[in-house]
Parts: sequence; structure tokens; C-alpha cells
Amino acid sequence: MMVRKTVPKILVLCFLLGGLASAQQFDSQAEQQLVQMLNQERARAGLPSLKVDDRLTQAARAHASLTAQAKQLAHQFPGEPTLPQRLAATNLRFSNDGENLAHGDSAESAHDDLMHSPPHRANILSPKYNTVGVGVLRIGDLLWVTQDFAHRLEEYSQEEAENAIIAEFERERRRANGTAARVARLPQLRRMACAMAKQGQLDTRAPLNLPDVQAAVVYTESDPTRLPPNAVTMAHDPNVNRFAIGVCFAAGEQSPAGAWWVVMVFL
Repeated sequence: MMVRKTVPKILVLCFLLGGLASAQQFDSQAEQQLVQMLNQERARAGLPSLKVDDRLTQAARAHASLTAQAKQLAHQFPGEPTLPQRLAATNLRFSNDGENLAHGDSAESAHDDLMHSPPHRANILSPKYNTVGVGVLRIGDLLWVTQDFAHRLEEYSQEEAENAIIAEFERERRRANGTAARVARLPQLRRMACAMAKQGQLDTRAPLNLPDVQAAVVYTESDPTRLPPNAVTMAHDPNVNRFAIGVCFAAGEQSPAGAWWVVMVFL
């Protein structure tokens, strides 16, 4: 799987950067200043503040080291994983990501440059993100800045994810007709969801071959509290009286941070 292949690359990069990091100093004060300034910009725009996640900070610092070493601003260097792969390797669960790069003689000048660049300003003021990590490496009088953004998701166990989906389905059902549906427990659905995840392909036919199954919905979703439209349609169907679900969390080439593979059947 893609995540397993990228982890060794990141470890190698960390070893290679060890000498650089020991010889140079990350400027934690400048990092805090940049977080404060970007959150001030968000407050002026009526947006919630971004929370700092240490995993994003470490990813940002690693990339800031690479930019300083290369004396070049680039989002990916030869041999370096992509941004989603780098963030996924920190074990962060997320659904969106973005990155800003800058250099300057102060945190204020770097921030000013970012705010006058439309794509960088868009990242700072994006409602898609709720967390950030900032890495600043000082070399002489120059600061090399990386800002990594993400929408951090709540982390669920397999059982918690299933319960979250069940709760959302029942909420939709009450909203539609005020009735409840019974939940059945079919352990084979988990195995079926994991088999789909391993193959990297959804299969609507397999659950329909199970006894008593009248309809099935299969999908992938990074946030288990979000139902796809076809599941919402089934929740609004008054003829649905009993349902069961199984989930499996897996990472892949299309979703380095991982996603929930969901099998929902209606009996």
C-alpha cells in the first residue's frame, strides 16, 4: 500500500536532515508569530481559528529544512513524498490539505508576502481547514517558512465508526418520517468491507448475495458522520425496517490519509 512505501522515504529524509537540523535552529517564536498572524487574518474574515497540531508542525519543519538546504521554494523535491503522503505518514486523519512556502528576514515580512499572493492567501483564509503546523528554519538572517494546513478529522475505532454511521442514518430517518429502523449485526460485513479495501474497489454485488438482503449501499468516506445520497434515500424510505453495516479503515493510493470503506445492507 502507498502509505507503507512512503514511510521509509520519510525516515531516510529525516536521517539526511539530522545534520542540517542540528546545525540550524528552528525558530519557535517565529512559528508562533505566524500562527497568530494567520489566525488574526481569519478572525477579520469571520473564520474560526486554526488549531496547531504537533504532527503538522513536524511535517512543516521537515519540509522547511529541505527548502533551506536546496535554497529553493518547492512543494516537492526529488525523492520526497507528496504533501498528502507526508501528512498521512504522521498518522493524522484528515480530508483536505494545503501548503504555503515563503522566506523572508522576519515573520512579518513572510506573512505579508503570503497575504499578497492569491493562492497562499486562499489557504490562510480557507474554511476547509481547521488545523495548521508551521515550521520556520532560521539560517543567518533568513527565515525559511512552511505552513501545512489540513482538515483534521475525529479519530474513530472500527466500532465507533459503525455507531457514528448508525446514529446518522437514524437521525436522517427521524427527520424524514419519525420512525426507527432496527439494527442487525452481521459480522461478515466487516470482512466484506476489508476485502473491498484490499482490492481497492467497491463491489455492490457481494452484499446482495447474502441471505435476506434486499438492497445494499457501499461507499468510501473519510468522515463516518457523512452519509452518501443513496444512503440518505434509503433512510427516507418507509419500507426500510432493518439494516446492518460493516466498516474497514484503510489507506491507499487515492487516499493516503485513509478512508472508511462501508457496506450497508437493508433486510
